[in-house]
Amino acid sequence: MDNPDLSNLLPYVTVTAPDRQVQRVQLSEATYTIGRLPGMNSIYLLDEEGVVSRIHHCVLERKPEGWWLTDKSTNGTIVEREGQSVQLADQPGRKLLIASEDIIRIHTWQIEFVDPAK
Repeated sequence: MDNPDLSNLLPYVTVTAPDRQVQRVQLSEATYTIGRLPGMNSIYLLDEEGVVSRIHHCVLERKPEGWWLTDKSTNGTIVEREGQSVQLADQPGRKLLIASEDIIRIHTWQIEFVDPAK
């Protein structure tokens, strides 16, 4: 019997750069760091203006209840859900349980979280 391809059931993010280039990152690990420096972050965002933090602007982490986004930055991280914006700096612990199709905004970058299992 063939093994079904389960990769299409894994959550992923679609990272859209300011120049509209798009990269898809499948989330097969438990933790992903997002920041400006390659090699220091799982997902790096090229930002010549220096608004995106170099190391760990934010962290995306899988927990039993779902995926949490934690803001570690000085300049902030915004999550958009169903037309509403949430500034993570205003949340307890600077974190938020994110849902499929949430948009994470970091400066001029857009990151859409998608969980096909939801």
